[in-house]
Amino acid sequence: MARTFRQLKLELSERALGELAIEIADAYVNDFNSKAEVAKEFEINQKAVTDLMDYAIIHYLVSDDMVDRMERKSIQNQSRYSPDGSADGTIAHYKMLRAKRVELAIFDLSDEKIKEISERFATETDKTKGDIALLYGLSKRIIDIVLKKAITEGICDDETFKKIKARSLENCKQEDYSKTLSFFDNLQERRNFNKKGKGNFFA
Repeated sequence: MARTFRQLKLELSERALGELAIEIADAYVNDFNSKAEVAKEFEINQKAVTDLMDYAIIHYLVSDDMVDRMERKSIQNQSRYSPDGSADGTIAHYKMLRAKRVELAIFDLSDEKIKEISERFATETDKTKGDIALLYGLSKRIIDIVLKKAITEGICDDETFKKIKARSLENCKQEDYSKTLSFFDNLQERRNFNKKGKGNFFA
């Protein structure tokens, strides 16, 4: 009988489950035409294929590029097999997965690590945001959110905040200067508000 995701979670260690999730995602993108074919190959049910792929995305076990490829394949398959040819459900699903992926990645970072990243971005101006992201195995989008969290929750000190702001204003396009300045003014307001013990980053 084909195993379910729940059975797999009971049978496998967290590491083994993660490795299987990566293998399933890779097989879906590169080796098979559909989740049904993947399910048959791995002797699991089709919902388990979906759940494992979702697990790989949310827990940052696959790269952003792989997530994009998984989504394109899923959109292609839904468009092909759905009665109305619509892929809206798949697009909404992947949007939700990416949101959870970002949130979990942020919550998995300690305040000490967030402070470290913000300080390195502020002081190591020879490194791009992409370089910093690569050093920590994160995406540039995650680095953006880490910096916002460091600023608004007071994890970084005022001097680091000033350096991040100065670096960002220096590197932005001239036509975006006012917008970027307004963005940092908003972060300053949230930082001041949170210093009073109110609010949180994801509120």
